[in-house]
Amino acid sequence: MTIGFSVDGIRHYVSTELIAFTAAIVLIALINVLIKVSRKKKDGRAELLLAFFHPNCDSGGGGERVLWVMINALLKDKSISSRLRICIYSSVTSRTKSEILAGVNNSFRIDITDYSDKIIFVPVYSSPLLDAKWYSTTVNLCLKRIGP
Repeated sequence: MTIGFSVDGIRHYVSTELIAFTAAIVLIALINVLIKVSRKKKDGRAELLLAFFHPNCDSGGGGERVLWVMINALLKDKSISSRLRICIYSSVTSRTKSEILAGVNNSFRIDITDYSDKIIFVPVYSSPLLDAKWYSTTVNLCLKRIGP
């Protein structure tokens, strides 16, 4: 379905799917900003919350290895690990946190199960909309261009 509007006498059309996708991205960004509100710990230092948007964080590919190596390094850094919490926005909804972390250990030999209390998974139910099959090549290229 498309919605039409006029600008300077020129008629423009926007698909409702594109509007829904844009609204989902804006909502995710807003939630991310709200979560990043720092809280004070007992020692007076602000808690650090680091968020990643990685829909396929458990698929075992090269990009996922980069994510987990970085998280492992951050969690083992003694200067920040005591006040660090990591939030991962993911499309994974069928697996528990312990199953995902066990998969990371099996796939990459990165054992971060000791730090599981510091990792939060937030399911992103609209992540199938990120698949390129929903968009024409032109729309896909335009969204990739304005994305970064």
